[in-house]
Amino acid sequence: MDTSQTMMKQVLDNLEFLSSIKGDLGLKEISYVGVESRSGSKVDYDKEIIFNWLRSDADNCN
Repeated sequence: MDTSQTMMKQVLDNLEFLSSIKGDLGLKEISYVGVESRSGSKVDYDKEIIFNWLRSDADNCN
């Protein structure tokens, strides 16, 4: 596996892990995600947390 494939597998593994603990994180499954479903600032905040978590995990692999 090349580096990009390894990193993609790691991202998928991380997403699978997050999915397995979604209840512990207070996350819920929804059937539709739309612009009006959440405030923009909350979505941005969540994206930043996930991005930072994934980035820190990737930095630890280097």
